[in-house]
Amino acid sequence: MGSVRLEESDFLAHLSELERLAEGTPGVRLHTGYVSDEAFDRWIVAADVLVLPYRHIWSSGVLERAALYDRPVIITRVGGLEAQAAGHGRATVVDSDADLADAMRVAADEALGTGTAGRDEPWPFEPSSIDRDAVMAEVRARAAASRGGIAATSDGEPAAAGRQARDASVPLRRLGSLTIPAPVSGRPGASILKSVVRRLTAWEVDPIVHQVNRLQQAVIEATERLGNLPKE
Repeated sequence: MGSVRLEESDFLAHLSELERLAEGTPGVRLHTGYVSDEAFDRWIVAADVLVLPYRHIWSSGVLERAALYDRPVIITRVGGLEAQAAGHGRATVVDSDADLADAMRVAADEALGTGTAGRDEPWPFEPSSIDRDAVMAEVRARAAASRGGIAATSDGEPAAAGRQARDASVPLRRLGSLTIPAPVSGRPGASILKSVVRRLTAWEVDPIVHQVNRLQQAVIEATERLGNLPKE
């Protein structure tokens, strides 16, 4: 899951390679683009382990969500990720592609029950008789319980008890997340210059953007929780 932030040839080629590999690998689904907060939380809660193989980054909002839901993560030792994950307790830090492959192999063995570790809590479905709707209902229930927020119905909409609280946060959600504009320009050579400036300033700008988006999300969640309080 993810998207190409910079429309550069190397990044687009990497995405094409991932699409090719996903099409030829049973059980793999590649989702490009953004998803809603609720859907994203369901992906995280449903995951046995999150793999964050960043090459260049300072901090990660995905890592924060993984810690919130107590999901294991595999991260690369870049930027401030290792320090950010210090309090997580369930993070595996890797230094190379070979280490990354080994860590993923161990995680897959554990998820399939062939390793030494099992799930933190029993999954209430037998592999031979999985009902997708029942699985998604379980995922939504766990996400809502962990989030301390609003449960959702089978179609992904908030349940009636939480719809009013959800409506209260609509103006905040309409603001959208803060993003860095792509370094592109119609003037010859300007895109290259913008890309260079973007890379040189990313270590200063990205943490600010991350914190602003975290603040917005915290305000949204606080607004929804206030909306759920009983009226006197």
